[in-house]
Amino acid sequence: MVGIEAPIDLNAPILGQRRYVAFGAGMCKPTITRVPLLWTPGFHWCNRIPTYHTDLYRFHLRRMDMAVFLERLRLTRSMAWSERALRSWGQRQRESDEVAIRVRFEGPTERFKTHGAAPFMFEIEMKRLVDSMRLDNGFYQCDYFGGPLAQVPEAFFGLI
Repeated sequence: MVGIEAPIDLNAPILGQRRYVAFGAGMCKPTITRVPLLWTPGFHWCNRIPTYHTDLYRFHLRRMDMAVFLERLRLTRSMAWSERALRSWGQRQRESDEVAIRVRFEGPTERFKTHGAAPFMFEIEMKRLVDSMRLDNGFYQCDYFGGPLAQVPEAFFGLI
């Protein structure tokens, strides 16, 4: 949250320094498996229908800090990408700093200033995710959507 949270101190726990999250359907991906899986790039979708547990949370830290994010973005912009990747999700790995700052950091901060934080409850989003699950070219995928900003419960502080 630009101007609300201080730059990240990577020598200290992240949760607590970062007090807000947003639900992202694409981040609800299989984490634990007992059988081999075939994956799409990015490990977002696999060839078996996932089971989701509402008491298990995944914190995707890619956007935990603007400076860290921009450093990674500079690296991914310097990498070679196939035309196929650039026609799909790979283009996000090559966006300009200006676009990344506006969309990934300033936009959520403005939404927070306008609407505040929602409770840390994602039942509606999980139902939408499960209801949208479909088999596409051999991989189970759901609609890719986000949810409102939510405040991380203090019980999570210091765990990551």
